[in-house]
Amino acid sequence: LASCERQSVTSHRQSVTSRRQSVTSRRQLVTSHRQSFTSYEQLVTF
Repeated sequence: LASCERQSVTSHRQSVTSRRQSVTSRRQLVTSHRQSFTSYEQLVTF
């Protein structure tokens, strides 16, 4: 029973970590989009 509980705790931790990673990657995506848009705006102003 103890080993079973330990496995469930480990899997829960892994799911939390993966969720955090997906949020981080989404943020990076948004940031890169913003940067490209900013550079495009600079191009237009020139």
